[in-house]
Amino acid sequence: MRLTSNNKKLLQSFHSYQNLIASEFRDSLPKITQNFIRDTGCLRFFLDTSATFTAISICLRRPVLALIHLQLILNVNNFQYGNSPAEFLDIHHVSIKDQLIADSGPVLVFVHGGAWGSGKPWMYRNIAYNLAASINASSVVIVGYPTYPCAGIPDQVKSVTNAIHFIKNSTSLLQTDDIHMKRKLILAGHSSGAHIGALALALSSPVDGVNPTLHSEETGIHDSHKHLVDGFIGIAGVYDIHKHYSWEAGRGLHEISPMKGSVESADKLVDYSPTIILRNRRTDTQEIPRDRRQHVFPPSLLIHGAGDVVVPSSSSEEFHDTLRDICPDIQTCIVDCDHLYPILHFLDDNDKTGADGEMVESIDAFCKRLYSNENTNNK
Repeated sequence: MRLTSNNKKLLQSFHSYQNLIASEFRDSLPKITQNFIRDTGCLRFFLDTSATFTAISICLRRPVLALIHLQLILNVNNFQYGNSPAEFLDIHHVSIKDQLIADSGPVLVFVHGGAWGSGKPWMYRNIAYNLAASINASSVVIVGYPTYPCAGIPDQVKSVTNAIHFIKNSTSLLQTDDIHMKRKLILAGHSSGAHIGALALALSSPVDGVNPTLHSEETGIHDSHKHLVDGFIGIAGVYDIHKHYSWEAGRGLHEISPMKGSVESADKLVDYSPTIILRNRRTDTQEIPRDRRQHVFPPSLLIHGAGDVVVPSSSSEEFHDTLRDICPDIQTCIVDCDHLYPILHFLDDNDKTGADGEMVESIDAFCKRLYSNENTNNK
């Protein structure tokens, strides 16, 4: 499958159009009106509708993408994992020629972005499928979760955590031909999806062999010595939303952005920032032998665009520095692109040059280490 450069420019133009509209709101609307648009779901409707029409435009220009998407629709399996209609899993089995890989390949769990207030699993089917194929996954599971104003960040994290446990308990997804072995589980997310995924891992990570109890009563977590997943891939992620609030304020978007509305108050942003949570955890675990610190957070790959003005690359760089002492297998790939390009790459899986080539190499290197690491527990 190949997405033309014109279509990539169309997607990037759509993103610029969204930013233009947001800036118009910022410049012409009072704070109370911006909050109303954010809190009533009007912004979500605008963003999701814009994304839908952009997808239609791309498919009209490139019909093969529509055919591939249709094929994914015809072969999708959906499972409800929670009480909300938005809490469902979009499951696709990846077509792999190598039977050995197909029999034992990992399962990719993908959490879509959308600034905590928009986005739907169907919008990311082609992207998630290609990402899964690039890591030799046997299946990809796109997590549906309620977005703001239907749910805030705490509930979104709870939904993703519940989804992961649902998947872990699904023998049909994780079981291999070897009854004594289960497939590895890799969590990936883009933008706010990377934040939600990283936060779920940070709040569930063990400290000196004991898991925090934040989710235990609500989700039934009983794994006191395991991670939720075997590996994490964060793409253009927001890992310190307390600092990101200042970044959005500098752009004049902090009042219309769903991020602030997704928590009780701006003061609570610290409590939902993986970088800050794990930085404190790193201080708490200094006495733990270095060979055990890797259990605080799973092996991780962070990908970010150096020219990202939506979420600056410093977000991933600072998260990398935080993880360095508590997650020995941490790799960060900063490429010459913007916020959307790292995810658009997976609409164009044939391109192996430039920024695309750097991402391919980093993903390949990360997967080789992850799959060959005998000390990484299978879930």
